Amino acid sequence: MALLETLARIRSQQAGGGSRAVLVRVIQPLLTELGWDVGDPLQVDLDHDGVDVVLSIPRGEQTSLADRRPGRPSVYVRFAPSEREFSAQAAGLVAEAARDGADLCVLTTGQVWQLYAAKPMQEADACRFAQLDLRGDPAERVADELELYLSRAALIDQRAQRSAEHALTARLDAERVAAAIPSVWRRLLAGPDSLLVEYVQDEVRKETGLHAAAEQVIAVIRSEALASGPTAVSPEPRSVTEPPPAPPSTRERPQSQSSRPVISAPAKPIRKRGGGATGKRIVGFRLWGEQHPVHQWISMWLGVAEAVYERHSHDFERAFRLRGRTRQYITPSSEGHISARRIGNSPYYADVNLSAVQCERHSRDLLELFEYRADELEILYE
Repeated sequence: MALLETLARIRSQQAGGGSRAVLVRVIQPLLTELGWDVGDPLQVDLDHDGVDVVLSIPRGEQTSLADRRPGRPSVYVRFAPSEREFSAQAAGLVAEAARDGADLCVLTTGQVWQLYAAKPMQEADACRFAQLDLRGDPAERVADELELYLSRAALIDQRAQRSAEHALTARLDAERVAAAIPSVWRRLLAGPDSLLVEYVQDEVRKETGLHAAAEQVIAVIRSEALASGPTAVSPEPRSVTEPPPAPPSTRERPQSQSSRPVISAPAKPIRKRGGGATGKRIVGFRLWGEQHPVHQWISMWLGVAEAVYERHSHDFERAFRLRGRTRQYITPSSEGHISARRIGNSPYYADVNLSAVQCERHSRDLLELFEYRADELEILYE
């Protein structure tokens, strides 16, 4: 891929230099690989009224070369000598781009790129949807996101603008969630409710095969809260509703009311959904009658997601509902993940920091989310 080769060449160069050096060595080569004609001022306007580069796309139907009309501004790119300058320059750049009708704007030192949606009357930080480090981030991720947000083709057909809006919404939502988690956690430690107690009981059962009584779980949680210091809340007694009993086939043996320890005799081990997956060597999967060879569980998870996207590209955002307690497994951006990979040729990303069991479970959950049967996925083992 030519874009990856250009990135490798840029990485091998010595960092630094002024705006002209960054323009010639970094920005122009990348724009060329992203489909822009840097020699055409109707596409790429260099040093435009204080903005280093303005990228423009056609107005309406593209005319012949003999009768071309100026396009409308789509992306403003401005050089900053260092990342310390970003906060000082961002507000002015976003306001200027929004005033002129541009869609996106970029601040870059050459190495670090911050991407913003051009929104009028909004704080610049509330408009930032992505940050790329050309030397520090994986080259594949940098190439994917440059192609998604700044390629000429993606801006003409509006994919870049839609993807930027999705990424911005996901980033702001993630920040709101992160701000809420500490207070929610402190409330749970102060008086654990039945859901938290049930979750701990379930995890203890998976690890030991034993049943932990609710009272024991509550006592441990509250002692941990006290040990955590000033953020903990007073452990005044609070009633907790026991989780409803399981169906007769899986019901735990009743606890004795005597003075025996609160942990019962070993319960029958509970098999996780998709649980025989761990330890087996996967060689492929079959979905909707089509067989796909893979040798990693992550590849199966990505393959299922790509297959679903091919059938449901028009409403694939439904997959955003696939989430755990702290993670969203499919998102419009790779930000916020420890590790994420692009789903085929889509603008979406899948969390790949997963175990084999999680890959199988999330693949089947994704199928059910789009109203397919989970057993339509058949995993092939060696």
